[in-house]
Formats: sequence, structure tokens, C-alpha cells
Amino acid sequence: MDDATVLLEKLGGVLDAEQQVLVSAEHDRLDELLEKKQSLLGELAAIEPQLLDTLQSESGHAVDVVMHLLESCRQRNQENNALTVQGMKNIAHSISFLHSALQTGKVDLYDPSGKTAAGTAQRNIGRA
Repeated sequence: MDDATVLLEKLGGVLDAEQQVLVSAEHDRLDELLEKKQSLLGELAAIEPQLLDTLQSESGHAVDVVMHLLESCRQRNQENNALTVQGMKNIAHSISFLHSALQTGKVDLYDPSGKTAAGTAQRNIGRA
């Protein structure tokens, strides 16, 4: 049971870090955190049969702690999933908006010389 408690506490820490990364939009650490999460889930899967037997046959504080940690990890994982889904919706909306703006010609794209793609305007933005 101690192994499960340690693994679940580590998983909770990884899920907290994952949530901070998702909220901050600094996704550089996301791959590392996902690898850690997968590793911890693999370790939990390996002890799952023992853990289930113990949870069914025992009661008391240790079981309560494990159940609380499991519920806490489940809740954090759901929150992270919601953040991920919302981020994906935001990206899809932004892409759709840009695509529609380009299709309707409401966006002027400039080449390196400062001319628009249509060649209709040139803006002098000064020299550095």
C-alpha cells in the first residue's frame, strides 16, 4: 500500500505541474511531464492487482489515504483534460478566423519589400 501512496503522490505532483504548464501556455515542459505521467501510470498498472486486493480486504487510514489520492488524481486529470480541450478549441477558432479573413481578403499580407500581396500599397515603416 505504501508503494501505491508514493506513486499516487508523485502522480499528483506531475498532474499539478501539467496544469500549471497548460494554464501558463508555456508548453516546453509538457512532453517531459507526459513521459513522467505515463511512467507513473505504468508503475501503478503493475501493482494494480495487489492494490485492488488490499483495498478490498483492508480498511482503515491507509485505505482512506489511497482512495483520497486516487480521487484527487482523477479530479486533476479531468481538470487538465478540460484545459486541453479548451486550448484546442481556441486554436481551432483562431485558425478558422485566420482562414476566413484570408479568404475574404480582409488581411493584407506584406512581402519583404513592404508591398501587399495584391501590390496595392506600400508602407514605409522607417529604417533601423
